[in-house]
Amino acid sequence: MADFRKCDGNCEACGKCRGERLLRELRSRKSELTYMPEGFRSAAGNSTADSEPAYGNGSPAPGSSFANRSETGASESGDRPGSGYGIAFDIGTTTVVGLCWDLAERELLATDAARNPQVVHGGDVISRIGYSVREEENLEEMRQLVIDCLNEILDGFLEKLPVRRTEITEITAVGNTTMSHLLLGEDPEGLAASPFRPAFKGAVRESAAALGLRVPAETAFYLLPGIAGHVGSDITAGLLALDLGNKDSLDVFVDIGTNGEVAVTEKGRILVCSTAAGPAFEGAAIRQGMRATEGAIEGVSLCESGDAFGRTGADSGRTGAKPASGGNGADIELKVIGGVSPTGICGSGLIDAVSVMLSAGLMDRTGRILTEDEALSAGTSPLLARRLVLRDEEACFVLQEPDPEGNSAEILLRQSDIREVQLAKSAIVSGILALLKKSGHTAAEAEHLYLAGAFGNYIRKEAAVNIGLLPDISPDRIIAVGNAAGVGASLALFGDKEKDRAERIAASAEHVELAGSSLFYDLYIENMNF
Repeated sequence: MADFRKCDGNCEACGKCRGERLLRELRSRKSELTYMPEGFRSAAGNSTADSEPAYGNGSPAPGSSFANRSETGASESGDRPGSGYGIAFDIGTTTVVGLCWDLAERELLATDAARNPQVVHGGDVISRIGYSVREEENLEEMRQLVIDCLNEILDGFLEKLPVRRTEITEITAVGNTTMSHLLLGEDPEGLAASPFRPAFKGAVRESAAALGLRVPAETAFYLLPGIAGHVGSDITAGLLALDLGNKDSLDVFVDIGTNGEVAVTEKGRILVCSTAAGPAFEGAAIRQGMRATEGAIEGVSLCESGDAFGRTGADSGRTGAKPASGGNGADIELKVIGGVSPTGICGSGLIDAVSVMLSAGLMDRTGRILTEDEALSAGTSPLLARRLVLRDEEACFVLQEPDPEGNSAEILLRQSDIREVQLAKSAIVSGILALLKKSGHTAAEAEHLYLAGAFGNYIRKEAAVNIGLLPDISPDRIIAVGNAAGVGASLALFGDKEKDRAERIAASAEHVELAGSSLFYDLYIENMNF
């Protein structure tokens, strides 16, 4: 079978072009492979319930040993013809996504997702590492949890699609370095503290059945290579999906999570780093923060309105409000997931809210929330100024006033929340700027800044730049690319050429250690203010 990258996408007779066009679109940022952490909308319209997964018994085959696992630095040359069906997994700390492909037709049949069940032992990788090494049996428990989750998604595909288990010929996977270690049952202790030494980094070839997946013994398994202690195969996959290792342009790739992974690429050179942003943008460090589920405030904007204060429910989700700059008629508009009364705020709403407060003069560049009198003296709208209150002697901004009848709660953004945002946003932008400086460039010279992951799809680029989460570049150069890791994992299903490319990317990437870096430290302090 010819390399799909040579297809012009116009051959309708054979039917193969549908998948080939989709793969090209994925690389040109028209990806359907984005997903919501809860609700799990998929590319093919499939969805999973918001219930706990029902786990199977996907134990390793009797007598199987991971000691014989093949960790490779380069794969064999050549491009195998695709046949049967393949499944690509993106194993995230919070969400595990599966994509089922018809390999012969190069067609994406379905996507599905589930919550990573390892969350019962911590929402972040450090907590999971700590649990895994505490008792000898814990590492195997963590491995089995994620294997069960993969089997759950796999079984779901078999129930929904005209695909037989015996027809699954290949499975690929990507994840951050900790998730990759836990998937394979490798000791992650070296990832817990500097110098963050992984037990392995290279690509892994294994029997999928020996790993514990409920597929035939001959089904191949391939884990894309990682790069460094906290720069995993998900970043390799993202770079593969966007073909960044082959471009002459200066590009930045950012995946924002508890750890923010950054890559800067130009003319084949790839610099990567990881920076600890903390859980602020995932809601964990914010007093009324929450994940992006129903009831979460996902957007905050300024509007000209005399009655916006306290608006909740479906009205809070309406669009088309007239923008405002904090003048005498300005107030805020809330956008709430599900159009219900808000119960908290998620990461995208948090970025919006801080940006609005900054633009409307409700806090200064140091992040200090003003008093109502200070805001009024500066000419801020009375509707906005009255949202500045004290709660437990802490300055707060009222996003939603409580309903006197008790139907809605008071939602506040506190001074301590603002400080958490400052720590997180400074870590991300300082990592980006440190890599750019290392490459001999500035942010103004970057042609594109690609935002990967679900979170990157939902933040407003202008707000992210306004608060200093991203460098001060034109928003039209900032591009949300969705689940680039899932796309890269999918590409690896289509023969050894793609696997070779992934392995070359990982092998050539230069890891820049930010811990102890005076350059990063200086940038971190410099970018703490808004």
